[in-house]
Amino acid sequence: MRKKEETIVVDTPVARLLTKAINASSKSQVQLCGEVGLRKSNIISMFKQGRSPFPITRAAAFSNALDIAEEELMIAALQSTYPAEWRELASIIASAVEQGLAN
Repeated sequence: MRKKEETIVVDTPVARLLTKAINASSKSQVQLCGEVGLRKSNIISMFKQGRSPFPITRAAAFSNALDIAEEELMIAALQSTYPAEWRELASIIASAVEQGLAN
């Protein structure tokens, strides 16, 4: 079995989070792919290296498979893929919470 550690090529929040979670997991990339519904395990390496955008629609599956908080993974994915939009959304959410509008 190959060593799980890889170099992050494009340093993003989601690449760092996935690298840490996958390296700590006892699951192989092939097992992980099966659990999250992906066909080719090399895409896992590409996510970890920051070479491929993380599919936000798979955040729930990855969080379950890697035992990490879905919210943390979703935020990291948004920060990585849509940084400007995430900053705006985070500001709006913070304002809504301050005003008691978020339940």
